[in-house]
Amino acid sequence: MYYSEKQKGIKKSIISLAIIFMMLVSMAVVPVEAAVVPAIDFKNVTGEGKDAISLSDKRNFEAVLVTDGSISPDEVVWAMVRKAGAQDEKIFPHKYLGGKLEDWKVWNTQKPYFTNVATEKYSVDGKDALKLSFSTEYFLDVNRVDSPRGNRNVILDHTGDFTLTCSDLSGKILGQATVKVNPYDDYRTHKELEEELLDAKAKADTINGLYIDVLSVGKSTQGYDMPYAVISDSKASVENYHKQNKLAQEDPDAFIKKINSGADYKIPVLYSNIHADENPGVDAPINFIWDIVNSFENGGKITYNILTGFTPEGEKQLKLEMEQQGIHWSELIKDHVTGLGFIKAGNKTSGPVDLEKYYTVESYTLDVNELLDNIIFIVVPSENADGRTNNVRQNGNGFDLNRDNMFQTQIETQNMTKLIAEWNPTTMIELHGFVSGYQVEPCSPPHEPNFEYDLFAENGIKSGEAFGIGAIANNSDFNSYVMALRDYLVSDEKGNPYWQEPWDDMSTNYTPQYSMLHGTVAFTIEVPAANQEATKSLEHGLIHHGAYVMENKDAFYKNQLTGWARGIKNIDEPAIRDWYVDVNDNIGAEAEIFRPKYDGNNNFFPECYIIPLDGKNQSNIEAAYAMQKFLLDNGVKVHSLNKDVTFGGTTYSKGSMVVSMYQAKRNVANGALYDGILITAWPDLYSEPITAFGEMRGFDYTAIDTKGLVKDNMLTEIKVPQTAKTCFTGETGGEVIIDNASVAAIAMVNKMLSDGIKVGFIAEGDYNGDFVVSYGNFMKYQDKFIVKATGVKSIAGAQTIKKPSIYIPGFAGDYSV
Repeated sequence: MYYSEKQKGIKKSIISLAIIFMMLVSMAVVPVEAAVVPAIDFKNVTGEGKDAISLSDKRNFEAVLVTDGSISPDEVVWAMVRKAGAQDEKIFPHKYLGGKLEDWKVWNTQKPYFTNVATEKYSVDGKDALKLSFSTEYFLDVNRVDSPRGNRNVILDHTGDFTLTCSDLSGKILGQATVKVNPYDDYRTHKELEEELLDAKAKADTINGLYIDVLSVGKSTQGYDMPYAVISDSKASVENYHKQNKLAQEDPDAFIKKINSGADYKIPVLYSNIHADENPGVDAPINFIWDIVNSFENGGKITYNILTGFTPEGEKQLKLEMEQQGIHWSELIKDHVTGLGFIKAGNKTSGPVDLEKYYTVESYTLDVNELLDNIIFIVVPSENADGRTNNVRQNGNGFDLNRDNMFQTQIETQNMTKLIAEWNPTTMIELHGFVSGYQVEPCSPPHEPNFEYDLFAENGIKSGEAFGIGAIANNSDFNSYVMALRDYLVSDEKGNPYWQEPWDDMSTNYTPQYSMLHGTVAFTIEVPAANQEATKSLEHGLIHHGAYVMENKDAFYKNQLTGWARGIKNIDEPAIRDWYVDVNDNIGAEAEIFRPKYDGNNNFFPECYIIPLDGKNQSNIEAAYAMQKFLLDNGVKVHSLNKDVTFGGTTYSKGSMVVSMYQAKRNVANGALYDGILITAWPDLYSEPITAFGEMRGFDYTAIDTKGLVKDNMLTEIKVPQTAKTCFTGETGGEVIIDNASVAAIAMVNKMLSDGIKVGFIAEGDYNGDFVVSYGNFMKYQDKFIVKATGVKSIAGAQTIKKPSIYIPGFAGDYSV
C-alpha cells in the first residue's frame, strides 16, 4: 500500500473520532466556574531562531501576561511543566516533567539552565501586564546535542511540549502558554517526520509542476514504517523513468546514443541517513524537501551562497596551510580538485572562517523547475526508523545497519538495498556525523576492487566539492571541510606522499559503497556536530549538490551506463588499475593485489560462477538457495544449467545455479561472490572489507574462467527464487547422518535436543563431526529445516549429546549510543 494512502485512512479515522468527541462535548454541561486560563505571549527575542527552546542554543525569551493590575512581580511563580513525556514511557521511563524555572538545571550539573530570570510590570495596549525575561544556557553545557555520546540518551527525555505557567503564591494559575523544547529548531521525532512528509505532499498536490509521493520502504525491526518521498515534476515522469531504467540496463550503449542525440530523460538522485542519532542527517533531507516545495512561492527559485574562487589572500592561505600540514594532492586527482573550502584559518577543526577574505562568495539562484526537468529525487530521511524513534545508532536488534548493506541480515538493509536495486540512483549521498573537520567523501585509497573507479572519480570529486561549497557558505559555525581523497595524503618523514590514516571505501557494507556496485556516484558526509547550524549546512550542501548534478547530468548518467555496458561485455577496463595505488600513492602499484586476473580469461572477473544446488556437490543447500534469493533481490540475473557442465574435474549437474558475469549488475554479483584479497602493506583500514559469501556462509561454488564453457543456450533464467528442500539420500528405516555443514543443521539438532530427542555426535570415520538420529525422528523434522542428510543402516562411534548449557559472557543491553 502507498504510505500516503494508508496515512490518509488513519487520518480519516482520527477525524471521525474527533468529530464524535466534539459532538459529545457540545452536549455536555460545562460549569460556569471552568473559565479559560489566559494565554501568555511567549517569544524568542534573541534575533534568530523559532519561538521555542533549543537545547543546543543560548537564547533570550520574553513571556507577557495581561493582568488586572492587582498582582505585583514578586507575587508570582513561573514554572515550565508537563504531565507526561512526549515519548513512549516504556522506552523512555525517565522523562523529565519540568518544574519551577529555578529547578531546571544544565544536564548533570547544578548550574541553572534558565538564567537572568526577571519579572517586571509591563503594559500591552494600555493594559496592565507582567513580563518575564529569561535566558537559556546550553543544556548539555556545549552547543550541540551529540557530545559526549552518552548524553544522547537524555535528549528525548526533555524534548516535547511543556506548559509555561504563571501562578500566584496560592498556586492559582494566572496564565499559561505551550512551549516547545527541542534539541534544535529543525529536529523532528520519527512521528513528526512522518507527519511532515505527508504535509509536504499535501502542499505539493496544490502546485502545478510538482509531484511528491510518500511511500514506505518497508517495516523496521520494531514495526515502524520506513517512509520516503519521491519528488519529480509529474507522476508520468516517474513512470517513464522506470521504463527507461529497464531499457538502459538491457542495452546501455543504445541509451548513450540517445543521450548523444539529445534525448529527454531524467536521472534519480538519492539522499538518506542511516545512523539516526546523527540527528542533522535526518532533519536536513526534510528541510531539503520543504525547500523544493516552498520555492514555488518564489517562482520556483532557491537563492543561497556559493564559493566560486579564491581571493589573492585565499590563494596564499591555501598554499600556506597545505605546506604546514604536509598535504599532497594525488597525481590522479589534481586536475579535478579546486580546494575551495579547504582553508581553516587557524581553526584545528571546522569552525568560523571569514569566507569573503579568502574566497569570492556569490549569490546563486537555483531554478527548481529546471532541476525537476532533469532529476527525480528519492529522499529517505532515515533508513533506521527504530533508531530515530529511540535516538540511538542501532536498530531494534541493537545492530549497526551501516555494517550490513552487503550482508543484509537486517530487515532495514534488505528493504533499503531493494530500493537501490529498483531505482539505480545515478548519485547518492548519505548524511552522517560526527567528524570535527567536516568530512566530505570520496574516500581515500584503498578502493574496493569491484568499483569502476575510473568512471566514478571525476564526478565524485567535483560533486563532493559542490556539496562542501554549498554546505560551508550557508551557516555561521562550520566554514571549512576536508575531503578524504583530496586531503588525507600527507608527507612521511622524508617528505614523500603517504596515506597515513586512510578513510577507505573497501567495505560494501556501507550504503553508499554498496550502491557504487550499481554504478552510483555515492559518498558519505560527516557533519561536525548536532545542532541547527550543522543541519542548515547539510541542507544547503544537498541543494548545491543537486544543482551540480543537474548541470552535469549527461556525464553522470553516461558513466553509469558505461559501467553497465562493461558488465554486459564483461570488460576488465585497464584504466581502473591506476587507482589501486600503494601507501605512497604510486599509481597502479597494487593493481595486481587488488585486481588479480584469472588465468583462463585474463580478466579480474570470471566468466561466471556455478553454485550447485544438488546434494552431491553442495554441502549447504539452504545457504545456496539463500544466495539465489539475495542475488535476485539485488538486481542480479540468475540462471540454471539445462545440461551438465564439467570444469576442473567436477561435473555440475543440470539445475545448478549460474551467475553470469555478462550482465549489467556484474559488479554486484562479483562483489558478493569473489574471494576477497589479503591486504598487508597498509598501516590501517577504516573498513571491514571481507564479503566472500561462499566462504562466510559456507556454500560450495566455483568461479569458471574458461571462455565459452557455459554458453547462453545452456542457460534458463530464474526470475523467481526457487524453494529449497532438504536433500536426503541413502537407506530408509535405519539411522540418518545429518551433515554438520550449515546453520540449519545446528538449528535442527538444537530443536531436537530441546524436544528431548536423542542425537549423536560422530567422532570418527567418514562422517566425523556430523550428527546422527534415528530415521523416524529425522522424518519428523525434515520439512522444518533445510539440511543435507544420508540414510544408513547403522553407524558406530557416535556419542550421545547432552542438552548443552551455554554461557554468554556479557550483554550490552538493548541499545547503545
